[in-house]
Amino acid sequence: MRGDVARATALLEEARAQVLALGITWDIANITTMLGHLARQQQNYALARARYREALALYRTFSSPVYTASCLEGYAAAMCAEGSYVQATRLCAQASALREQTQAPLPPAEREAFEQTVASARAALDESTFGREWRTGTLLTHDEAIDDALSN
Repeated sequence: MRGDVARATALLEEARAQVLALGITWDIANITTMLGHLARQQQNYALARARYREALALYRTFSSPVYTASCLEGYAAAMCAEGSYVQATRLCAQASALREQTQAPLPPAEREAFEQTVASARAALDESTFGREWRTGTLLTHDEAIDDALSN
């Protein structure tokens, strides 16, 4: 939050190594998602995607829609930044649907970034494609959303 992304990454990598050694799977998923967010901030989209995919595979075992949604939102932003607007649209829709189902809205501090991802994807796609992908994303269950995200 203070802008020292390199230090935050180093500290989270250290924490991740510790929880991996202890086998604390829940913390591994959360830390890995945060590392994905940091990689995305550094425009290392390949690493961000890998981190999000790893976290999503773990979130499946916990069936945690809110944490899954947060991971999908980050993944969508990375995909959008790379020009994968169809996938970004579907991921945003999945995250939005999971948040709605659990009545867990986006935190205010994260809302603008999410809306920018959605707006970028919408602007890049024709309305028909955007609408179709958004509908597809909203119809998926928690596990289907993870399967879809991991298949990208």
